[in-house]
Amino acid sequence: MAIRPAVEGDIEAIREIARETWVQAYSEVMESSDLQRRVLEEGFYSDSYILDSIECEKAVFLVHESQGKITGFCHTEYLDVSPSGEVRSHDVAELRKLYVSPNHWREGKGSELLQKSVEVLPGFIENVRIHVLKDNSRAKKFYRVHGFEKTGKEKIRIWGE
Repeated sequence: MAIRPAVEGDIEAIREIARETWVQAYSEVMESSDLQRRVLEEGFYSDSYILDSIECEKAVFLVHESQGKITGFCHTEYLDVSPSGEVRSHDVAELRKLYVSPNHWREGKGSELLQKSVEVLPGFIENVRIHVLKDNSRAKKFYRVHGFEKTGKEKIRIWGE
């Protein structure tokens, strides 16, 4: 078992873990064909998006590897401006993605990725922020166990809907 920085050669495995996880966790939220097209092909998991995230100087993108296979990944950014244009505090990082293949849920891999991701953030980062969909009770419980607290809620639009 190893946690290491993601590289370009990991893109397909990262996308596959995202697909498996989204289908398992969000099947009630959107149709699988819509999910496939919008999230995995056009959006957050296109080759260019993943590569930009891996290569970003103000980001930590780690993968969990077990027996030569990637089983999870974690992407944290500490950019001054969010992708939506929101100005951020300089001492706050945002945990953008933390996914573990459903075949490896409840094995501690997510906890290991989260811990390592926070450990390697620059020293000036004082807080880590996350967004969790309201119906994702599994994620809410995971983050509570790891000391995260709900500080607010906001309504988001996915793809203009």
